[in-house]
Amino acid sequence: MKSCKKLAALAAVLALLLTGCGAERVTDEEWLGIMEQEIIRRDGKLPTPKPVTETPVTTEPYLVQTEPEVTETEPELPVMTEAPPATELHVTAPDGSDVYTQLCTALEQFDNTITVTGNSVGDEIDPAYNRVAWERPDLFWVAGYSSTYLPKQGTVEITTIDDLSPDQLSVMYNELMNKAKDIAAQAQAYPTDYEKILFVHDYIIDHAQYDFEGMASDEYGLWQTAYGALVQGDAVCEGYADGFQLVMQQLGIPCGVCSGQTEDSSHAWNWVSLGGTYYWIDVTWDDPSSEDSDEQCLSHKYFLFNDELLRRSRTIDDEGYFIPTCTAMTDNYYIRNNSYLEHYAFEEIDGRLTLASAKDRSIEVMFSTAEELQAAMTDLIDNGRIWDASVFKGGGGSYVYSYDDNMYTLMLVYTLS
Repeated sequence: MKSCKKLAALAAVLALLLTGCGAERVTDEEWLGIMEQEIIRRDGKLPTPKPVTETPVTTEPYLVQTEPEVTETEPELPVMTEAPPATELHVTAPDGSDVYTQLCTALEQFDNTITVTGNSVGDEIDPAYNRVAWERPDLFWVAGYSSTYLPKQGTVEITTIDDLSPDQLSVMYNELMNKAKDIAAQAQAYPTDYEKILFVHDYIIDHAQYDFEGMASDEYGLWQTAYGALVQGDAVCEGYADGFQLVMQQLGIPCGVCSGQTEDSSHAWNWVSLGGTYYWIDVTWDDPSSEDSDEQCLSHKYFLFNDELLRRSRTIDDEGYFIPTCTAMTDNYYIRNNSYLEHYAFEEIDGRLTLASAKDRSIEVMFSTAEELQAAMTDLIDNGRIWDASVFKGGGGSYVYSYDDNMYTLMLVYTLS
């Protein structure tokens, strides 16, 4: 079973890039403008938040008799029928900084005991914390919180992974951001966003291993973070997703994390916007080291796919602040690489094996239907026709294969004698 412990479902799109570590700082207003455009472009309005089904423990608020009762409070995120001016997007505290900004400012200084103020702090803390959890993969140590509060002031105690000290967090944060920036710099060598996304997808898979020990643990650990995926190289699905999101943020490519349920467990993966079109991408399930992969090597079954393919393997948690509609397949890996086959034909497979890279000697194809995939399996594997392929005519060899009857994909990897 996978481990996915995101505690909320606000948008995981574009985090603040911090100063002090060589990264250019992007303001809340700039990222918020991008986020607002993404949501309004899709839905025409901003969504209403829904209750979080799995939340940190919050202490009961205490009241002081001398504190005047607040008779007018704003909701966590207002119910909106049309896009409001940017100044109305957040519940704003008297000092001009909403609780989310106050949390981020303190966490960026590795301060995990945070005093926050606002018009109605009790209503603002939970959505602000959830937004941190989903939008800020760089703040990897945040694992929960408790709070006490008056109507206009409160204290938030952040639960830190492994009780890491501020000094430890500072060192680890720099490690994480340097690694994310390094990967992004390598990706920048490619001319298109499609190629950048592909590079990052493949890089993470090549440098990370699925952490089965962490997956089996009931604790929240580094294996569920971007630090685990990018720096330590050991992660579960949430770590893969957060690591991918963090690098996309460095590249300026809109990206977020979604969670949902597979047949037997919870799971996390990403959405990404390519040229204004939304796609799903699941780095974990493309990694041959993960528990859900039967592949012999890195695959691209879950690289830029649509809602119809998504629904074959999972459902989406509907509490998400931003859940895109993904209908396109234009930039799907198999479409882009001319590896999508309407019908099975031996000649198609034979030709692709001949042209396969001498480095990995593998091919990936996706068929249009389950019936076409079955026709390929029957002819190539059951009837042994794979041995008639041109690559084996020079003296034989061996092959391994894997297939996915949800995605209708077939991978063949061969070696020569």
